[in-house]
Amino acid sequence: MKKPRAARKTTIFRDVEDPSEGLYTLNRFCLQNKALLNKLVKAVYVASAKDKEAASKDITTITEFIRFMPNLLDFENKRMYFKKEIKKLRRGGFARNLTLYVRRDRAHIMDDAFSQLSHLSANELRGKMTIEYTGERGQDVGGLTRDFFCELSKEMFKSGTALF
Repeated sequence: MKKPRAARKTTIFRDVEDPSEGLYTLNRFCLQNKALLNKLVKAVYVASAKDKEAASKDITTITEFIRFMPNLLDFENKRMYFKKEIKKLRRGGFARNLTLYVRRDRAHIMDDAFSQLSHLSANELRGKMTIEYTGERGQDVGGLTRDFFCELSKEMFKSGTALF
């Protein structure tokens, strides 16, 4: 016998409008064994790093698990999943290394960025981005890129720019 809709508890499953009794039973099981399931997911991810071929089927199963029950997993498992998905995107796309040439004049930072990035596709933007300021010597090992994005965001949020 089904319980009235109002009396049922919400489930951990995403995108399920009218869950069956079996799904509620699985829901209770998952909630009671949340720690064990998280350890299992973590073990599969660690094993997949060592033996990619053997764990490919397990990874597919875990991916479905994550897709339909994201709030069941702890932060560490979600972080591992996120990193793996980003790696897949980088491998599968047309990602390439980008070098932006930016004039040191901060007033033109938005123009420089827009003119060099606007024609690129989303796949092309997934590569590593390095920044070179015109007229300055130095290698970008992260500091120039961070500085560029800080200055760009300041410029974007200025009231005179009228973007936000």
